[in-house]
Amino acid sequence: MSQSPSIRRATVADAAAVDLLIREFYAAFDAGRAAGALRLFLETEARNQRVRGFYARHGPRADDSIWMSREL
Repeated sequence: MSQSPSIRRATVADAAAVDLLIREFYAAFDAGRAAGALRLFLETEARNQRVRGFYARHGPRADDSIWMSREL
């Protein structure tokens, strides 16, 4: 079964967006290192497993920090 042209375009666009995200992600690592940073912190919601998995595949690991906030 072949995909419709609109689905194929969306798939190609999604792949291009992911490729750009990965390049920007590694550029942030490089920029941090060049500036003398020792660690890069990322934030995502705990329930966002897809993004957390993406980050984990590219190096960052979950730690035991807990972010707290309050509406003003």
